[in-house]
Amino acid sequence: MHDSLLYKWLEGRRLSVRALAEHLGVSAQAVYGWIDGSTTPTGKHLAILEELSNGEIRASWFQATQNKGDQR
Repeated sequence: MHDSLLYKWLEGRRLSVRALAEHLGVSAQAVYGWIDGSTTPTGKHLAILEELSNGEIRASWFQATQNKGDQR
């Protein structure tokens, strides 16, 4: 089970990682990187995520995930 806010957001909307990746024009691997905190979306992709989610997804989600990953 993932504790990533992005993963929970996707689950709550019954969206797959692949569907989000296709919508954003990135690979599913890129989205999984955002979920596990190993990478963060670019400004362009973050803006699309914010728009797609009506502001629910914010840059702070990824900063928190990345900081958590730094503690591993």
